[in-house]
Amino acid sequence: MTVTQRLSGRLDMDHCATLANDLGAQIRNSDLHLDLSGIDAADSAALALFLELLRQSRSSGHRLTLSALPAALSSLAHLYEMDNLLTSLVER
Repeated sequence: MTVTQRLSGRLDMDHCATLANDLGAQIRNSDLHLDLSGIDAADSAALALFLELLRQSRSSGHRLTLSALPAALSSLAHLYEMDNLLTSLVER
């Protein structure tokens, strides 16, 4: 079973810590799909969030997927040379 969560607003340091706890609990129990269509802005904390969720998904045997990846987040991932990793999570 895959749980889908639509994220909205900002993915920054102020919000990612809470999301890491909430989404981490979900990914330990099921596959998780994140719909990013409602994201207004994101910083490097968003990339750290996705890396942590990916780590947790792999250790628990579940799958993490993303959709509607904002262009600004793709650009940030490219800057940190994480674009291949991030785009590998994007569901097509």
